[in-house]
Amino acid sequence: MGKTIIINNKDPKITDVKDNNVFGVHLTTQKSLDDFQEKSGMKGTYTTEYQHHYWSAVGRMQLGEQLLDICVPIVLFNYPQRTTSGSVSFNLADVQDTSAKLVEVAAAKFKEFMEKCGNELTEKFGGHLKWFPQDSMTLHVHPGSLSSFSGTDYCKTITDPGIVYPLSVGDKLPSFSSIMVHSGSKAKLVRTEYRLFFGTEDGDKNYRQGKCISYIKGRDPVENGPIESMFIGATTERKSYIFKDGFSGTDGDDLLGMIREVFDESEFEPNTDFIIEDNVTKGYGHTGGSWYGGGKTVVKNGGGKKNQKNLFTPGTQDEEPRQKIPEQNVIDYTSKEIEEIRAYLLEYAGWSVIQVNSMLDQEALNWYVHEVEDLTDKEFKDIPVPIAEMSFNLKSEEGHDTKDFVEGLLKMDGRKVEEYDESEMKLLLQYNFLIENEFTEEEILKLKDSEIDFILDTLGYDEEEEGAVITATH
Repeated sequence: MGKTIIINNKDPKITDVKDNNVFGVHLTTQKSLDDFQEKSGMKGTYTTEYQHHYWSAVGRMQLGEQLLDICVPIVLFNYPQRTTSGSVSFNLADVQDTSAKLVEVAAAKFKEFMEKCGNELTEKFGGHLKWFPQDSMTLHVHPGSLSSFSGTDYCKTITDPGIVYPLSVGDKLPSFSSIMVHSGSKAKLVRTEYRLFFGTEDGDKNYRQGKCISYIKGRDPVENGPIESMFIGATTERKSYIFKDGFSGTDGDDLLGMIREVFDESEFEPNTDFIIEDNVTKGYGHTGGSWYGGGKTVVKNGGGKKNQKNLFTPGTQDEEPRQKIPEQNVIDYTSKEIEEIRAYLLEYAGWSVIQVNSMLDQEALNWYVHEVEDLTDKEFKDIPVPIAEMSFNLKSEEGHDTKDFVEGLLKMDGRKVEEYDESEMKLLLQYNFLIENEFTEEEILKLKDSEIDFILDTLGYDEEEEGAVITATH
């Protein structure tokens, strides 16, 4: 008879639950979004990810158990970033440094907003709104027409969280995350999600997602280019528009009508002087590391979860991420190629000189494979060390780091699931996951611990998702 066993994962995690008592309103302007696009050097039609963070003015009203946050961007800023059609790579330290340098600019802009708009909105809400400035709000542009956050954006891994989970310290902090897409040659906002961060408890980072309305104030008609004008006329009208997350139909329209009237008449515009084109480099892109979590500071924000072993299937379109499948189980490499690989990691992947130089050849090669896997066909042709045949079972003169994985599997033979301790259960879940992804037992037993970790990460292994509930038949 079957028996269900619940495995409690004690590792720190990100929690994200729906909360019908919290509500967010996001107000911005099409002019500031147009400025972001153009000042990023992305004027025209692009299928490239790029992004900015912003300082905001947040007005909060709390009545009983229910809470409302109104968020208005006041200072937009970007930082060095390398963009591709599937990812944006950047250094978190650059974000933090730039934000810190803009404290005085943000304070002045916050004062301007309060004089033009904030104080009047407070009056409309009967004096219940309390305003404060906050940074760490995010907006990134998805390629094509992808109008939802990706699986990577929602990643709940504590050391590598998605872009919608940017905070690590604080209590009841608002977090607004938005997506834009290019509609023809013009970029427009298509989604905003609002969460409250309730701080860290026993290592867990706790978020609650509320309902959200985004209002984007239109602008005067924009002149089109000479050829574009032949198709759609001399100008394009930029009307105001609204997006809702969690609301349906006309829910929220009356309240938003009052808010937008004040916002429109204020003619407030965010500062976009710190969106700098030279910060955006179109080229190689990889994302890895963590948001405000320590460790490597190249921040993950792109691509999607990979759930199959066949990571390396040839791409069919130039602008789609290239994937490649191994014909053999080894990679032969020379010392010169390893030097080129290390140079690539240093220049394009955000690793420091110390980190790159401290890598074993095997580790450098593993990271190189990891870095280039999401490149388009066109970009893949330009990588310094061509990879025609790839696998994770790489040729190495070194032995296993430890025999824990192998010994753990052998010790579990013939035993019932209830008899496994936590470490053995972890090994079993990993082993089953690799078998499901078409690795043979022989291949698994030859892998080094570092190779196993790399494979599990690349394939999108989630211990909680894969093995939180195990059914054993007796």
